Amino acid sequence: MSQNISINKSDYLAYLDAPRHLWALKHTVEQLPFDPLALHQMEDGKRVEKLAFDYLTESVKSRLTCQLLYQQSFSDGPYQARVDFLIHDTETDTYELIEVKSSTEVKKDHIPDLAFQLAILQNQLKVSKCILMHLNRDYRRQGDLAIDELFTLADITVEVQKAVSEVLLIRPEALRVAQLEDYTEAAHCLKPRDCPYPDLCHADLPEQSIYDVPRLPADKKQALLDIGAVSIHDIPKDFALSESQRRVVDCAQQNRVHIDRTQLKNALDSLEYPLWFLDYESCISAIPLFDGHWPQQQILFQYSLHKIAHPGAKLEHFAFLSFEPGNPLPALMAQLREDLGDEGSIIVWNKNFETTRHKELMQLYPQHSAYLENVNGRVFDLMDLVSKHMYYDPRFNGRYGLKYVLPVLVPELSYEELPINIGSKASVAWWQMNAGLLSEDTMAETKQNLLDYCHLDTLAMVRLLAFFQSVLE
Repeated sequence: MSQNISINKSDYLAYLDAPRHLWALKHTVEQLPFDPLALHQMEDGKRVEKLAFDYLTESVKSRLTCQLLYQQSFSDGPYQARVDFLIHDTETDTYELIEVKSSTEVKKDHIPDLAFQLAILQNQLKVSKCILMHLNRDYRRQGDLAIDELFTLADITVEVQKAVSEVLLIRPEALRVAQLEDYTEAAHCLKPRDCPYPDLCHADLPEQSIYDVPRLPADKKQALLDIGAVSIHDIPKDFALSESQRRVVDCAQQNRVHIDRTQLKNALDSLEYPLWFLDYESCISAIPLFDGHWPQQQILFQYSLHKIAHPGAKLEHFAFLSFEPGNPLPALMAQLREDLGDEGSIIVWNKNFETTRHKELMQLYPQHSAYLENVNGRVFDLMDLVSKHMYYDPRFNGRYGLKYVLPVLVPELSYEELPINIGSKASVAWWQMNAGLLSEDTMAETKQNLLDYCHLDTLAMVRLLAFFQSVLE
């Protein structure tokens, strides 16, 4: 490979993620396809940047000695940066460096992002400020989008300046890694579940690995790798782990299922009929689409609801799906109040999602607050039975998501043949429907695919509850 290689901001951030990820980028190794929702969010980010351009263009008009510069490129030897925005004060000949993000807050990875740019700019321009321009979490849309209220400009100059020295130390090492001929000389990542290059970082990973131990910090993963432990079966008996981590390891090493019958019975005995099984689908939008909404709003557009009125009762099903343009929440809220009764346990998988969405609905529709408070008070998290190890099977591989637990305990139910079989696909399908991007024929097919997917989520919980009940028989 030619030694005439450059390092840009994305390369540098990839190096921080894992040196081998940078090597893959510079050697054009194909990475795993982006999740559909990630692609949607990238497009959302472009829309945010366009609005930021409009905002700054208007803002600079009131600063008579200033001009806005957009997407300017700079280099410092092999290090290159294209800057989102610079505001040049021609009177003082100083520059404000502005990076735009579609988040609603400054995040820790934003600092090295700006610091990499400042390390290149500081010897060429007099940079007076480093600003992270992000979405204003307190903005609530009413009518037309008010871009003068949509953004927050956070001055993070001090933090960025402090980080420049680290950039200056790290970037030569990043350049060295990019020039390597052999990728095995670059450190791989420690997150195989999120790795974009699994064939490079984790080609020979055993089916049950150390990465399946829940919430294992990076230093402990590295400590295990240093002693040659890659398989979960190689973790020593005296290696320091939490109680729940040790249980996952022991169950795998002994190939046994752990059942805490007392806790499991207490949890199941707390259920009150009628039983309701509830699941939502949602799509997140960086830019608030509807009145009352805020940046990065989770928009509920669908639910599936199964009901068991009493032990032995016939299973009932209710469903809601918005496929018309416009805000789906008023119709969803009205239908939910018709379908979901005022009594009985409401069974979900990972209750934080549902209860948080209900709290957001309370903000949007205060007239439903009492009802939604009642709903949240009745929520029962079925995931707790596995995540709190009332029932743990080593085939879960340390994962507690519905799509990991269901194939182990109820293998006859499967998402594999469904055209829409993950939440991100559902989110993007609704976005396309709501934006009027689907033909009439495609719309009908997409509607049915969404209904089938959400229906399976709640049916899966029905069947899993029956499984857990059978364990105590």
